[in-house]
Amino acid sequence: MTPALDPHIDCRTIEFQQNPYPCYAWLRRHAPAYFEPIEGAWWISRYEDIAALLSTPERLSSAVKADFEPTFIAADGPDYQSIRRHVSPLFDLHQAATRLDEHIATTARRLAVDGKKRGRFDLMTDFAEPLALSTIAQFLGIAASCSLRELSQCASHLVGMTESGEPVTDAAAKRRDARRWVGRHIPTIRELLDLPSHSKLNDASCLTDIATTLIVAGNRTVTSLVGNIVQLLLNHPREAAAVESNPTAIPMLIDEAIRLDTPLQAIQRFAAEDLLVAGTRIKRGERLRFLIGSANRDEGEFENADTFEPKPESRRHLGFGLGQTYCIGARLARLQASSTVEELFGSGLPPRLIDGGELTTVRWHRGPGRFVLEWR
Repeated sequence: MTPALDPHIDCRTIEFQQNPYPCYAWLRRHAPAYFEPIEGAWWISRYEDIAALLSTPERLSSAVKADFEPTFIAADGPDYQSIRRHVSPLFDLHQAATRLDEHIATTARRLAVDGKKRGRFDLMTDFAEPLALSTIAQFLGIAASCSLRELSQCASHLVGMTESGEPVTDAAAKRRDARRWVGRHIPTIRELLDLPSHSKLNDASCLTDIATTLIVAGNRTVTSLVGNIVQLLLNHPREAAAVESNPTAIPMLIDEAIRLDTPLQAIQRFAAEDLLVAGTRIKRGERLRFLIGSANRDEGEFENADTFEPKPESRRHLGFGLGQTYCIGARLARLQASSTVEELFGSGLPPRLIDGGELTTVRWHRGPGRFVLEWR
């Protein structure tokens, strides 16, 4: 029998939103496959179990229902591989990659310079979000036809909450409006993907699904990553000071930040067959919640798992997934985080925190809200 959760670490409390890690530690020790009745899902918390399941995608399903349009979030097998095959080249083509790399570096530098001239700025609204949204617009080829404000509103409406975590009123209607807004840009996106005319991915609804997935993933996850790594470096001045003298250490810093405070704390799958996880039987069709934030702090996988210690082993984190479903946008996310660290900590005095900066977990996304920085 699975023991009841300790009331002091109830996963539905404000305390959990502020710091979910004591709850994760309890789950790893006492109930690594725990059925959470409110969500109606099996919460899987150990690194070994999550990695084993992600490495065998045929045992899992992402589809919420059988007739769901094929997207990154809700596609399996051939449908998923077909989508990935057509979208991946946009991340990998040398010309496109070089253009995006230059855009990210230039935009990060401009935003940082603007902040330093003003003396203070909100990292999230004045830096992280504009950097992420402008990168999405460049990637989708819609930078000339939409404003960042429009794209920001679209992203908020798609997920049903603002960047600060506040719920959007009349969320269903606004989500439909956001999809229609994306739909107006489909001709440009279709041209970028260069799909054969007979491909089912050419359908406007399917292309809208793909674009909305990229907008959501490329915005909220990246802005949280930027906020999380800046918060960690402000709290660890020795590592921050090392950036200027040893910029080659930045990739390791980023991986450790992703491991320690994973922007997307959990992902959902369904059992495609009967499973045995940590000695617990899970039936085909049951919902699974992989607690990535817990796996990345598993003491059985990472030494001093609750401590910020950048090292080569940090790269084993599951923050970008694993295997066939490894995030195809990981390189761009890393580059935005790297440009942030270089611009804010790579030369001169780093900023200091004036207001905010606390991390919270809202709908499994972990990051700061208000985060005001000042240069001395």
